[in-house]
Amino acid sequence: MLDGPGVEDPYGMIARAPMARHSLPPAGLLLAVTAVAACAVWAQVNQPPTAVAGSDRSVATGTSVLLDGRSSFDPEGQPLSYRWRFAGLPVASRAVLFGAETPLASFTTDAAGDYFVELTVDDGAVAASDAARVRATGQTAVQRPVAIARAPGTVNAGQRVTIDGSGSTSPSGVALTYAWTRVFGNAVELAGADTSRVSFRSFDPGFVTLQLVVADGAAASLPVSVTVIVLDRPPATPAVEAGPDVTGIAGRKVTLSGRVLAPRGAGSVTLRWTYESGPVSELALTDRHTASPSFVPPVPGFYDLRFSAADGQSSDEDRLTVQVLSATAPAASSGGCGLGHAGPPAAAGWLLLGLPLAWIRREGRPAAGTPGALTVG
Repeated sequence: MLDGPGVEDPYGMIARAPMARHSLPPAGLLLAVTAVAACAVWAQVNQPPTAVAGSDRSVATGTSVLLDGRSSFDPEGQPLSYRWRFAGLPVASRAVLFGAETPLASFTTDAAGDYFVELTVDDGAVAASDAARVRATGQTAVQRPVAIARAPGTVNAGQRVTIDGSGSTSPSGVALTYAWTRVFGNAVELAGADTSRVSFRSFDPGFVTLQLVVADGAAASLPVSVTVIVLDRPPATPAVEAGPDVTGIAGRKVTLSGRVLAPRGAGSVTLRWTYESGPVSELALTDRHTASPSFVPPVPGFYDLRFSAADGQSSDEDRLTVQVLSATAPAASSGGCGLGHAGPPAAAGWLLLGLPLAWIRREGRPAAGTPGALTVG
C-alpha cells in the first residue's frame, strides 16, 4: 500500500476499498490501487445563432417577394424565433410585411427603389441579425393567372371523380390553357388532362394528388394541388378497368388482366370482353366472360377490345389496345441506321414493327404503307 503526507481518506474509502493485487517477479513492487477520484466543472458558453436573410435581388415593381430565413441556424441546435422588419423603404412605398414572425415572410414591391429587410433570430439567450436588399425596378411585373381547382374530398374505389379547374382566372381575361399532372398517390389515368376538367378513377384505396398549372400566353400560374382520398368502399354501380395497353407477338398467346368492382349486395354481374376492331374481321377470345381472357393474334397490328360489366340495372365499360408485333424481323442489317454494305445499291427498306402506345395515342396510328421518315430519339 502507498502512503505519505497529504493523503487523506476522510470517509475511510481506502481502508474499505477492495484492492487489486498482481504477483510480480522477485525484486518487483506490489502496488495496490484502492481508489481514484476526479471532479471536473464545465462552464458552457452559449454560441450565438446565425441569421441568414437571403441574397440581394432585383425584381419588377408589383412583384410579390418571398423572404426565406430557413437557412438560419443555432450551433447548439436550439429552436429559433424569427422577426423580420423593414430597415429602409422607398419614399413612396407603403409595403407591409406578412408572416414577419415566421421563417418565411413576404411583401409586394409597390414602388420603385430599394427595400432593405432585416432578419433577427433568437435562440432564447442570444440574438443575431442579417440584412438583405430587394431592388424594385420601374418595370411593371407580369401578372400571373391564378389556378383554382375544386375536388371532392373523398370518393369510393372505382368511382370516377372529376376535378374542376374552370374557376381559374387570368388578369388579361384571355382564354387559359390547362395542364393537369399526378404528383403523388395512386397511379391513375387522367382523362382530359389538357382541359379545364380532368377525371380519373382509382380501383385501390389510398389517395391521389393532382397539380394544375394554367397559362394565358403571357405567363403561367403558380401550381395548385388538390388531393382526393379513395375510400375502401365499393362503388354504387359496377366499375371495370380493362388494364393498361399491352404488346404481344403474332402467333403467341396474349392474356389480359381486367378488374371489376361490384356494388355491395349486388346480384349477378355479367362480364364480357368484345373485339371491336383490328387487322382481322373476327378474333377468338378464350374466357371472354371473365376478367382475364386470352387470345392468339394471327397477324401483327393493333387490336382494340372493350371490357364491360352489367348487373341488370347499370353497366360500365373500359377499353384497351393490344399492339401485336411480327414474330420474325426482316433479315437485314441496320448498318448503324443505314444499309452500309459493299457493292452496288440494292432495293431495301425499313419495316416499322411497333411504336410506343403513348405516342400512338398522341399522334395517331400511321397508315400501312405510308412512306415517310421516323426520327428516333
